[in-house]
Amino acid sequence: MDHLFEELGAYACSDRRSLLCLEGLVSSDVRPDVEEQRKFANVLNSPLQQCQNELQITGDEGGYPVYTAVAVGKGVKASVKNLIFASPHKSDMRFRDAINNDFEVVANQDQVLIYDRPTGSGGLAWQELQDWWAEKHPSDVETAKRTLYFRLRDSLPENSPPEKLLFESYFRRYTDAIPALPALLPEVWLYLNPKTAPDRGNDALLSFHMVFLMPLQNGVRIVIEMDGKHHYSDSSERGDPKSTRTWSQPTGISG
Repeated sequence: MDHLFEELGAYACSDRRSLLCLEGLVSSDVRPDVEEQRKFANVLNSPLQQCQNELQITGDEGGYPVYTAVAVGKGVKASVKNLIFASPHKSDMRFRDAINNDFEVVANQDQVLIYDRPTGSGGLAWQELQDWWAEKHPSDVETAKRTLYFRLRDSLPENSPPEKLLFESYFRRYTDAIPALPALLPEVWLYLNPKTAPDRGNDALLSFHMVFLMPLQNGVRIVIEMDGKHHYSDSSERGDPKSTRTWSQPTGISG
């Protein structure tokens, strides 16, 4: 077996290539039986978990589960269901079908973007976001790249120059490397709340959105907050890293 692995180059290839190989071995293309897929994934997971990785079901294809190698203990285990972003104001949204986890924007559809493609273990790169945008707004590559950039930048609030500075600096700094880098998503909404905070009482969730989100590989998500002292101060407005105070709403949130 060692000789076979050596012939295949298994010992010399990258970790990512090795994990892709294992994902292929447990796929329905190789094992067209759900129970066999499950058993084989369990066998592989025993040594993989020692390396802080695990084969998890992240979707389905033709009735068969799709297994993806996920970093255990480093990222979020659940796969991305909805990415609702690029809206400077709280949008009027609702569940259209709770069973299928479908959303619809009731009003001002042009003020919010909903990424409706699955995100795999590789996270979400700018190139993938650009391809999605070009499909929604048919155009050539350069036009799609430019119009998507300005659509995202313009969603940032005018009264928060640091947010625009960070967004613009990201693209100026990495220029030609941007397509392969993680997408920097502005104004990402966390949840929908049909009730007001007073109605919810102590159970209210006041963090409606994230200023920036970067979906990375293996479920790792970087959240960047930079729009107010409420993120780091206590009730007397003094710096306090333990503070979770929400006495003022983050920029761009209404209601």
